[in-house]
Amino acid sequence: MDIRLKLIGIVAASALCTSVFAQEEVIGDDGYNKTYNDESKSFGQRMKEARTPPKVVVENTYGGFTLGVVGDFGPVYDADPNSSSGMGFGFGFEPGYIIQTDSWSRIELGAEIAYRSFDWKHAKDTSTTITPMSVTPRIGWGQSMGGNIFGLLRFGFGFANAQASFKEAGITSKTDEKLGFVLTGGYDMSYGAGMAQFFGGLGVNHFRWNFSELKTGSVTDSSFDGRMDLNYVNLRAGMRLKF
Repeated sequence: MDIRLKLIGIVAASALCTSVFAQEEVIGDDGYNKTYNDESKSFGQRMKEARTPPKVVVENTYGGFTLGVVGDFGPVYDADPNSSSGMGFGFGFEPGYIIQTDSWSRIELGAEIAYRSFDWKHAKDTSTTITPMSVTPRIGWGQSMGGNIFGLLRFGFGFANAQASFKEAGITSKTDEKLGFVLTGGYDMSYGAGMAQFFGGLGVNHFRWNFSELKTGSVTDSSFDGRMDLNYVNLRAGMRLKF
């Protein structure tokens, strides 16, 4: 009798174990830990596959080509110690491309094509005007601040073509046209609303030219030492479209 009871117990335990392991192993419910019931794989292999992290694919939700318009204004400082500060303003176009690296950060590649006008006093009694046309490739790194708002730190280097004009006691003198260079940096905040994005911030530009001639009426001074360094600190704002 005891032997029969033992045999019945062993059979019942075996049936219970078979029933448990025949059920589907449901491991997790987060979308990538799947239900495995492939009997061709061992239980250990199915456990390993179930816990393999998914591949993270970054969707470039906010990336793409952009085209914007921008305006700026602010004080101009000549490096010459005899000069006083003046004012400048400008406007331009900014084509670019946004690379969304993840949901929190981005890289922006682009250029600024701008026209500006600067006026200040040189050597106290001399009014100076210069209107550079510049093309400045640049790169920026942005960080999400929530609510479709990004902060962008940007830097650039480019070239600016200009001619300086000096006016003293009613007499105007002009330099030759020269191609100089410009360094730019700044910090912008942008807000995206559909295709349209609005931005604004602070910019700092450093310009340098080496003019070699000064023409006053019909007289040309070819020995003119016309190195000019300008710093332009500006507030800027604009809008761009993302395609």
